[in-house]
Amino acid sequence: MELVNFIVCDDIRPEMRRKHTLVGVYGDSIVIGRIGGSGMEKEPLRLNLAFYVSLRRKPEEKTPDGFTLAFMQGEKVEPKITGRFNRAEELAKSNRVNLNVSVGGFPFYQEGRVRWKLDLTLGEEVLQSLEGDAFGVQFGRAEGAGA
Repeated sequence: MELVNFIVCDDIRPEMRRKHTLVGVYGDSIVIGRIGGSGMEKEPLRLNLAFYVSLRRKPEEKTPDGFTLAFMQGEKVEPKITGRFNRAEELAKSNRVNLNVSVGGFPFYQEGRVRWKLDLTLGEEVLQSLEGDAFGVQFGRAEGAGA
């Protein structure tokens, strides 16, 4: 499968006719504001995020029925989300596979780049692994409207 989109946003809202509204789409980096001291020694900073992943499938490729999406920050691999496709039989007829993954309280341990790895599975078999650079993280004051 070929990656078409990997979009990071605040929320994904389903609409009628197989459409989605992506709310609060981020660019290349996320600036997370701090209150008081960093507190990073004890607990990570957390933010609700959603990920819209769109893949193109060739007709000869097997159709996945599940996935694991993991995020890497330095040496930490967290969060790691595992799920199943709701309509695997419809996916088999389509050349497009879309994943909408929401993570409440996505943990941020450090500034820097956050990478991702997506395993597409059929039963216990990993059909394909895709990896990429999702976004950068900065702690501090966000610039722009309302900042």
